[in-house]
Amino acid sequence: MDAIRTLLALAPALAQGITLQYWHINTEAFGLPAVRELIREFERRNPGIKVEERYQPNAYTGLLQNLQAALAAGNPPDVAQIGYLYTRYVAENLPFVPADELDRRYTGGRVLGRYAPNIRALGLVEGRMVGVPYSSFSGGASWRP
Repeated sequence: MDAIRTLLALAPALAQGITLQYWHINTEAFGLPAVRELIREFERRNPGIKVEERYQPNAYTGLLQNLQAALAAGNPPDVAQIGYLYTRYVAENLPFVPADELDRRYTGGRVLGRYAPNIRALGLVEGRMVGVPYSSFSGGASWRP
């Protein structure tokens, strides 16, 4: 979700009258209502910028396969939700603009500067900011005896 919040912060520096395509794996039962609400808020704050969300089936494997096909066809999305397990793969195999470079260029580093260093590190591969962390999970288990 923080990918969309990052777009919210970067939006004033972006050109008006554009559509951003956002690929994700969220379903109605897995985060899609929250994604849509964030998109509505983004568009409300930035009337000249529209976000077109596109669900990609088969989780991250399906998204990456579709992303590779879109890249080969010359029509990739502007933003894609990629799982942490695939960050190194993206860094080594797919073209991207480092998130910290975008942050410096458009906000003077204000957006990523709000993240704690350990959270920013989740998006790093060999010192390059491949992505912006959008969630964190502390695993746990519980049971009823």
